[in-house]
Amino acid sequence: MRIISSTWCVLLLLLLAIAVTASHEPRFHVRPPSNWINDPNGPYRDPITKQMHLYMQYNPYGAVWGNMSWYHFTSMDYVKWRDQGVAMRNDEEYDLWGAYTGSITYNPDGTPVMMYTCTAVENIQRQCLALPPPEDIAKNGPRSLNTFVKVDANPVLTEDDMPDLYDNFNYRDPTNFWENPDNSSEWLFALAVRTRKDDRGHIVVFSTGDPTWRSGFKYSHSIWHEEFDSYHMMECPDIFKVGSDYVLKVSTMVSQQDMWVYGNYGAKNNENKTIYLEDSERTPTYMDYGRFYAAKHNFDPVLKRAVLWGWLVEEDTEEAMRARGWSGMMDLPRYVEYDEKAKKMKSFPMPQLEQLRLKPLLKNKAVKIGANDRTALVGDAGRYYELVVDFTLPEGAFKSGTYEAGKEPSFGVDLLSSADHSSYTRIAVAMPGTLDSKMHDQTGRHYTSVEVNESDMCKKKCETERRCVAWTAVKIPNKNTSRCSVMSTFGEARAANESAVTGRISEPVILLDRTHSGTTGSKEIWVGRAPLWNGNKVQLRVFLDDTAVQVFKDGGLESLSGRVYVDHKKLTDLSLFSANIAETVEAVVSLYPMDTVIIADTEKPSPGDGSSKICLLALAHLLVAQLVLYFLL
Repeated sequence: MRIISSTWCVLLLLLLAIAVTASHEPRFHVRPPSNWINDPNGPYRDPITKQMHLYMQYNPYGAVWGNMSWYHFTSMDYVKWRDQGVAMRNDEEYDLWGAYTGSITYNPDGTPVMMYTCTAVENIQRQCLALPPPEDIAKNGPRSLNTFVKVDANPVLTEDDMPDLYDNFNYRDPTNFWENPDNSSEWLFALAVRTRKDDRGHIVVFSTGDPTWRSGFKYSHSIWHEEFDSYHMMECPDIFKVGSDYVLKVSTMVSQQDMWVYGNYGAKNNENKTIYLEDSERTPTYMDYGRFYAAKHNFDPVLKRAVLWGWLVEEDTEEAMRARGWSGMMDLPRYVEYDEKAKKMKSFPMPQLEQLRLKPLLKNKAVKIGANDRTALVGDAGRYYELVVDFTLPEGAFKSGTYEAGKEPSFGVDLLSSADHSSYTRIAVAMPGTLDSKMHDQTGRHYTSVEVNESDMCKKKCETERRCVAWTAVKIPNKNTSRCSVMSTFGEARAANESAVTGRISEPVILLDRTHSGTTGSKEIWVGRAPLWNGNKVQLRVFLDDTAVQVFKDGGLESLSGRVYVDHKKLTDLSLFSANIAETVEAVVSLYPMDTVIIADTEKPSPGDGSSKICLLALAHLLVAQLVLYFLL
């Protein structure tokens, strides 16, 4: 009886350990061991210790949004990270709804100053300050930045400090401080707000003459607003220097994507205050064409350049998140640069991340893909890897123009495939197929709409807007004008009223197609413009981290992130494909399994820091080992 009981105990505990570890888990994207995370907060590299601090929005009590606190990781090299637990909780009356997104800036007096949106019950948004404990940043202190103390004067900005504020729900996400270009004795920071005056989303700046950034905050002016955003609000603004020029970044709520705004932070308004004047010739571009959101930079004083962070959003159900026990992960840290040829920003994984590469499964392997063919690379690629493919296309094989649906040229990568290729996830560079344009609309994300005199004007607007890949114009009843909707994604045609006209751009796009993937999450096709910048040469750099799929094209001129929830035991094949290209496509391929980014910590986690899964796993393994020894002896 003892043997039977011991055997069953061993089996049950083994099943427990498997159950804990079998749920989808990333390996080389940073996230806590359990619970919900979203926006990166206050990424900050301390110029004194040279340690990198990454904070993020975190729910200590569950795998869905709520109780927003700040979680903390540290690193010395952006490659290996140590879990430091919760740095700040929403434990004051003024932030009981949540300690929302904010920034940490190094003050010249040596203090890292945190400003965040403190949100009271019923989502009343104000701005608050927090500082490290004095003993932490004293001359011989550890400068751990593991905890922050909220100042007594909180909230330091309320709704009364913002003129023409539309409501208390749209007043958030402070940026880093920077010197006021109009007054060198003042410092500025920016917020996203919705104003009553014009019912638009604005990026506004507040100033202070206090050199410690602890007091004296007052509204200054609006530096930029979105002209046509139908949601009337943006969030998570960021303004910083790349090279010698400033660049503005905002998160657009209507499309749930982040965009770069190009312009001149040096123009003046009618009060002679510096504003960000948008460049009409360089229309905004998306940072990433998929589920990447709430990006935030830190200026690294060691590397002397900006590093970009983002949130990779889940694409499955709330029930699935609860069952899994966690939600969300941080993006790979990216470098950002302005590309003069493309006249836009590009972002790409930091070169330091190549240290995570393990022994390659393929290294500079030459591959040929025949016309309308698929070439297998490996049968068991695993669930954590980086794939680098340099394609060479036949000359003239990929011309811009209109193509009948099903005959459009495309090439790319099929990953997470079954052996018979009945299930697969596709990353493709393709020409969009045409639709039956009359009396139809199409599925897709409409990011703005404007009134136009005729449908051709809608088509032209889409062609000139770099965010746009599709459009629909519909006659407005009792008027001689049409409502023009421009879209950042496209999908299937659908019947509409007799006046509707729809269309797509006639240039290459990059897309993530999950319609044949078998994913239990969203099957929406993520898509964005992807010109062939280097003629017939195209590079795709693909990262798979369990559910996270990311691709960087041509050194980061385009990137796309999405989520795929499948059974990795069954869907392991990896291949390249070519469709509707008459001649052979050549490629050079390297495939690297990837190591983990998290440093195992033997110290006991603090209560409530989200480490319960680690504790449970460790306990299960310990009990299994003890029972096995007991049974054997």
